[in-house]
Amino acid sequence: MQQLGDLENLSEPRASQELRRLQARGLVRAERDGRYVFYRPSPDPKVPSARPILEAAKLALENHPDDETVRLAWAFGNQRRLDILYALQAGPCDYEILNMRVDMPINTMSRHLQILADNGLVVRQDKIWRLGKVTHPLTKAMLKLIKAKEA
Repeated sequence: MQQLGDLENLSEPRASQELRRLQARGLVRAERDGRYVFYRPSPDPKVPSARPILEAAKLALENHPDDETVRLAWAFGNQRRLDILYALQAGPCDYEILNMRVDMPINTMSRHLQILADNGLVVRQDKIWRLGKVTHPLTKAMLKLIKAKEA
């Protein structure tokens, strides 16, 4: 955990929290060895989306081992942002309609839209929100999973 924290500029408690979140989503497995806990990417068979997410992440990191892949993975790492992306897959819409589709507090939605926009996943033009141009393989795979999961 210390290594992850150092690598990503996270405190040890924050790194631990993020690893537990990944574990809760079925993406990593924790193995205890004495007083240490080691986390390894391993899809939980009870979480249908875990294997495709890990496969998409592995492919993206193999072909694009850069900061963009890490930023995109982080942007996809929140359920509310996934809800917004799913809502926009139904088609472009203004802020008010998007808020009705996702049903979340306005400040929360604004914050998540900003994160998605900063990572090129959504764009706003003439007060209309839409999905951004999909070019990165991780984005393509994740949007496909979001659509398939909700279908």
